[in-house]
Amino acid sequence: MAQKSISPTKVMDLHGIRAAMSSKNNQIRSAVIGGIQSGDIQLFKGVSEELKAIDEDLYTDFQTIKPKKYIKIKAAHQSHAQMLSEQHGSSVFGAFPPSERFECIALCMKEGLELVSAPKALKEYKGIISKCALNGLVVKDISEL
Repeated sequence: MAQKSISPTKVMDLHGIRAAMSSKNNQIRSAVIGGIQSGDIQLFKGVSEELKAIDEDLYTDFQTIKPKKYIKIKAAHQSHAQMLSEQHGSSVFGAFPPSERFECIALCMKEGLELVSAPKALKEYKGIISKCALNGLVVKDISEL
């Protein structure tokens, strides 16, 4: 029987996949793996290579998830990310989120997807959303799946 294709509703970054794959909570691991396999969760392009570079064991586990779908950040997303970056500005102490955070948010806004990540990156995403007044964009912790 052919598997029914599901349109993705979420996209996950490296921090989210790393936290999910290293989680001791089987419910979180199962939710993430099931979402990826069903097509509900897509991964940012480059997650596989980045994971391989930082954690060989997690990468080996990650490779067992099939099928996986990736979403690429396009020029339109990068342009929107640049605008968000300028709108955000830097804080009094000069702290500024990495450009990837702005690109991820821009992609999610343009494609109508929810963003799933892990706590540290999630805090930066929420800070950008708040500072740029991006109402309606949903960002979730992996434990909320």
